[in-house]
This record gives sequence, C-alpha cells and structure tokens, in this order.
Amino acid sequence: ADDAVTAAKISDAVGLGKIGQVVSATVSSDTEITTNSGTVAGATASITPTATSSKVIVLFHCPMLMDANSNAYAEVRLFRGSTQIMIASDITCYSYNNVTMTDFFSINFLDSPSSTSSLTYQCKFYEHGSSTLKLMDTSGSGGVGTSSMTLMEVLA
Repeated sequence: ADDAVTAAKISDAVGLGKIGQVVSATVSSDTEITTNSGTVAGATASITPTATSSKVIVLFHCPMLMDANSNAYAEVRLFRGSTQIMIASDITCYSYNNVTMTDFFSINFLDSPSSTSSLTYQCKFYEHGSSTLKLMDTSGSGGVGTSSMTLMEVLA
C-alpha cells in the first residue's frame, strides 16, 4: 500500500496545474500595414479565468511578408486589454538588401492576469521603415494564410 503523500498526488487531487479551459480564434483576411502606429491585426480571443490564481497561456501564430525595402523591420506587441504584456522587435521579417522576406510569427507567452473578468488578448503590428508588412497575404500561390490565437487557462 502506497500511502505516502507526494506533491504529484496532492496536485492530482485538487487539480493544480491542469488546463481549465481552452479558447481559440482564427482570422484569414489579409491586412497591409505601412505605419508604426500599432495596427491590431490577426486573431484575437477572450477568456474568463475561473480564479485570480490562474495563469493564461497565449499561443499566437501569424503568416507575414515584408515587401522589399532596405532597413525596414516589423515589431509585434501583445496586449491584454489595453495593457502591453510583451514586445517582439526586429522580428525576422527584417528586409535587407531589398529582398522580400516571408515568415511565420509565433508567440508563446505565460500571463498571470490575477483576474476573474473577461480578458481580451490581441496583437498590434508596427512597420518601421518605408515598407509594407502584409499579414495573411493572398498574393502567393498558396492562397490566404490564417492567423490563430489560442488561450489556455492553467489552474493554480
């Protein structure tokens, strides 16, 4: 008989570290960004945590294309509501020597919102330089790309 109390058994008994809920959204409409003022684009999603101790895993994916123009680069910022919680600058859509660059941008972020209110997560895209950043572009032979955002509540 194994009656020893272990952290794993306690966790199993009370559900700590388990996924409470999963929310997902997709977007397939192309967007062109030519400014650095922050354009909300790609999939957005909302989740309502069941406890203030819960964490939220944010998974965001978006196909990108930067038109050929030397010294232009993209930046993406992740927001929870109006609060910026992460920034990715000089992302790999950097256009160098007038070569068109393509990429698939991803975010994997663990948020600790301390809230039981509905929370909306979204990304804002910025283009620095004088190029055009295209998201979910339709000009390629593969057709429209798809952006996705998945939110997972981790019970604590």
